[in-house]
Amino acid sequence: MEENNGNRWQMNRLGFVNFWLYDNQVFNLDHGHILLRGQNGSGKSITTQSFIPFILDGDRTPSRLDPFGSNDRRMEYYFLGVHDKDESTGYLYLEFVKPETKEYRTIGIGQRAVRGHQGLYFWGFVLMDGRRIGQQGCELCKNLGSGTYVPLSKRECKEMIGASSFFCESQKEYKEAVNKYLFGFERIDQYDQLTSLLIKIRGSKLSKEFKPSRVYDILNDSLQTLSDNDLSPMVTAMENMDNIAARLDDLRNTSSQLRYVLDEYSRYNRYIAARKAQNYLTAQSSLQQWQNTIAQHENTIKENAAQQDEKHKRLAILDEEMKIINDRLAAYSETAGEIQRARQQREQDSQQVKSLQNEINARHEKIDSLQGELHQLDNDIRDCRTEIDGLQAQLAKQLQQMEEINKDVS
Repeated sequence: MEENNGNRWQMNRLGFVNFWLYDNQVFNLDHGHILLRGQNGSGKSITTQSFIPFILDGDRTPSRLDPFGSNDRRMEYYFLGVHDKDESTGYLYLEFVKPETKEYRTIGIGQRAVRGHQGLYFWGFVLMDGRRIGQQGCELCKNLGSGTYVPLSKRECKEMIGASSFFCESQKEYKEAVNKYLFGFERIDQYDQLTSLLIKIRGSKLSKEFKPSRVYDILNDSLQTLSDNDLSPMVTAMENMDNIAARLDDLRNTSSQLRYVLDEYSRYNRYIAARKAQNYLTAQSSLQQWQNTIAQHENTIKENAAQQDEKHKRLAILDEEMKIINDRLAAYSETAGEIQRARQQREQDSQQVKSLQNEINARHEKIDSLQGELHQLDNDIRDCRTEIDGLQAQLAKQLQQMEEINKDVS
């Protein structure tokens, strides 16, 4: 009936208005269940047979109203009695509820019987807007006081139901509406099978009179007969199952073979990955060695540069001393008046000059030696730079090889 089994429609209340011995009677159900207790002939069967299955499809065939299957009881009897009334209108209604969401929906049937008229006037309704009979002005009868109730006419009932709910005047439309708004069977004949099953299992003293074989017959009769069109999808499905089974065997064989190939390929990949990893480790060790060699050469270059700076400073000091000596020689040459007086001094200075000249020559030789050393240092620096350039080229090549190895490893 509903997709959510925990929130399906459940019978909640059933009510009579001016029907048989009931003026305005309501029976409350507990989770769709009710227990009627009374002596034989107190009206338990009439009360229940008036609802199941009549309220579900509106079919008032006499054999359906009697649990024993006889045609003695007619619906007119419950409105007019034997000789009591000439005309009477009454209602039966059944309220459903969804326990979780507290949604309410009520189905009901109104009938009017006139003595001497063939059959009863019929109308039915489905309250779909959540209103409940007997609450908030939704009534099927008028209370005149002192326990007197006058049922609504068909026109008044239609006005009370309103345009927001369903109202009809034929039994067929009513049955289709109940199936549509409550049960939801795809075809109406499926709904008819449900009501037929309810009639068969409604019989009195079911536990004593029904054997298991009889229950089997009832349930078997309630099943819908399958046509060739219904069986065709099943036959096709079984054929497809055979084809699928054969294809599944082929796929299993193929899977086994592919698994063998995959295992061999995985083993090969692990071997190649191990080799590339070993090459990577070897290249990484070589790179570390080259980096250490480059660092040593860089330190040597820094030391040679520091020595060169120190020798340049010493050469500058010697140049200053040479300048002082030249200034002193110039001073001697300019002082002509003191030549005589300074002859002796000149001889002494001559000796000193010779000594200084020797010292200068020695220092020149030392300067030449220092220049030779500087030249040698420049050659060493150029050699070191050449070697560094070669090392850097080799390092770049090693880095490129490492990147390729890293890609392969990834």
